[in-house]
Amino acid sequence: MNQDMKALRFNERMKAHYAAYFINGNVNSLLLEWTKEGATVESIEHEYLANGLIPVPPIDEQHSIIKSISDQMIRFELLEEKALTGIRLLQERRTALISAAVTGKIDVRDWVAPDTQDVEEPQEATA
Repeated sequence: MNQDMKALRFNERMKAHYAAYFINGNVNSLLLEWTKEGATVESIEHEYLANGLIPVPPIDEQHSIIKSISDQMIRFELLEEKALTGIRLLQERRTALISAAVTGKIDVRDWVAPDTQDVEEPQEATA
């Protein structure tokens, strides 16, 4: 290890995943608290990190927090995957449309862009 690397060790009172989620969720404020003042190269001051406080709820609550955040992360990953799939499909359709227009498979000579004011906003589905 050198001055730019820090290791955190946990005992039975704190789960490493809980600490990781806490740090990631509060990274901006923690960096302000832990960063050396006046340093030419940004780094975390060992003394600030060692004396920093992290709330430590009971283990069962840590497990609940870890599970809740993990479940949300899975949802976000699935949403991101769906969005990326949609983007790829739209790119493929755009390429196919341009190809069809260039090769004359579709006639776009009289095409006029729709007035965006005439386009209705989609209505949200009610459950």
